[in-house]
Amino acid sequence: MTLAIVPNDIVWTRNGDPIRVEKTNPKTGKIILDPDFEKIQDTAQTGIKNGLEPKLKDAYKTSLSDIEGEEKRQEIRDLYAKIESLKNGNTDQRVIKYLENELQYRIVREKFAPENFAVDPITLGI
Repeated sequence: MTLAIVPNDIVWTRNGDPIRVEKTNPKTGKIILDPDFEKIQDTAQTGIKNGLEPKLKDAYKTSLSDIEGEEKRQEIRDLYAKIESLKNGNTDQRVIKYLENELQYRIVREKFAPENFAVDPITLGI
């Protein structure tokens, strides 16, 4: 039995409270949850990336840390270039999709798209 939920995913209780998946047992389907809010915040620091195995989450975080800088517009340009280079490589498509979602979020937040970005600004709402 394959679980779609992996360790360090953030899920919500029926009351709407966030909770972190500490461990999973694919053989029994048992999930151990950790309600420690400090760990939840630390895990969700770069966004909620449910469904990515730990190795893929690390690849995602590494890609984001590679582009960190003072200038937000330059981060957007760098993230777009990173995504384009990863598309030509042998990177898991799920990581690319999460990075594209992060790019969309940053474009809308900063109201700035890279010069060679292929989507109409009206579509993005900027």
